[in-house]
Amino acid sequence: MALESLLILCSGGSKIRTLIRQNGDYFGVKKTIEAIKSKYYWHGLLADVSNYVSTCDVCQRVKARRHKEHGELGTIPLPSKPFETITLDFITGLLLSRSEGNTFNALLVIVDILTKFALYIPCTKDVKAEGLGYLIFKNVISLFGMPANLVTDRDRAPEPNYRALPKDDWVSWLPMAQFVYNQSQHSSTGEAPAVALMGYKPELQINMSSKPPRLPLVIEAAEHKARDDQKKYYDRNHLPVSFDVGDWVLLNGKNLKMVRPARKLDHKYLGPFQVLEKWGSQAYKLKLTPAYNKIHPVFHVSLLEKYKQREGKTPPPGPELVDGEEEWLIDEILEKKVNKNGKVLGYRVRWKGWGPSEDTLEPLEHIQDTEAFEIFQEKEAERIAKAPTRKKRR
Repeated sequence: MALESLLILCSGGSKIRTLIRQNGDYFGVKKTIEAIKSKYYWHGLLADVSNYVSTCDVCQRVKARRHKEHGELGTIPLPSKPFETITLDFITGLLLSRSEGNTFNALLVIVDILTKFALYIPCTKDVKAEGLGYLIFKNVISLFGMPANLVTDRDRAPEPNYRALPKDDWVSWLPMAQFVYNQSQHSSTGEAPAVALMGYKPELQINMSSKPPRLPLVIEAAEHKARDDQKKYYDRNHLPVSFDVGDWVLLNGKNLKMVRPARKLDHKYLGPFQVLEKWGSQAYKLKLTPAYNKIHPVFHVSLLEKYKQREGKTPPPGPELVDGEEEWLIDEILEKKVNKNGKVLGYRVRWKGWGPSEDTLEPLEHIQDTEAFEIFQEKEAERIAKAPTRKKRR
């Protein structure tokens, strides 16, 4: 091979892209470097190719991450009194069960962080915010006052852990299940939750002779030790990661409805989205596109990945401020969706600066006053005029 073909001057992403395509595209940093080194060389080859491959937009969306999961365990401050901080978990997938004229198919478990005292409350899996608020008021606030903190994992739907309950009348057994749990010693505090809360262990038989002891101070020490142990073991498999306001990140789409018909064909990561605000130490508020305007914009750090911007490329545009309100710009209206009865379901919209994965189906009232809709109507009129007419059969 001639020396001139080995020693070349190369700089800039366009030249690297040309060399990569000549060598059959790329399959990662190491293989790409080896393929190019066999024919070409320039000063800084390793750094240039590594940067080019790592900033590939498609690769960042589809490739699985091999690093530890982001985010250290953020421990909740130990409350100063019972039911100051509570956790909420929903147990779904239960069979229908009737009680007092009502039908239930889910279980709400409320746990006091300090004492571990648990409340088992039957409900439905599609309970709304108003219904959930009433359940909390009836079972917590009316007895213990307003909690200062409420902790829940909105993305997690725990698999039922109550298989021992009767299948069709499990609601009637909840009081006994709650009683047994609160009577049992908890591993974190070393005491039964009932004892930690009330200072004594309730008995099934009547016994008026004994006086309730004071809440053992050892519970607080045991709780601190349990928290330290939990954080130590959790952080072994997690990376401390943080983002700044204005950073661009990709969002893991495992908890969102997939765009493509099969999960395997869908992008693993969505975006990029811009960080608007940091919530606490482990969550971030993102500026979502119209395709995701129905979901809550705050996500845990474990679902986010830093987006690597390729030099020379600008991030996709955000909304513009029109009459004091943010509006996303329409690039093109692609088609009108109609059902078999001729009813218009909506119009598929391509947003300016965004790809097909961000297309949305919008109602007429959202687009009828836009220039893009006028253009779409003109194209539709031309298409109908050019379409051949069919003769009716006699």
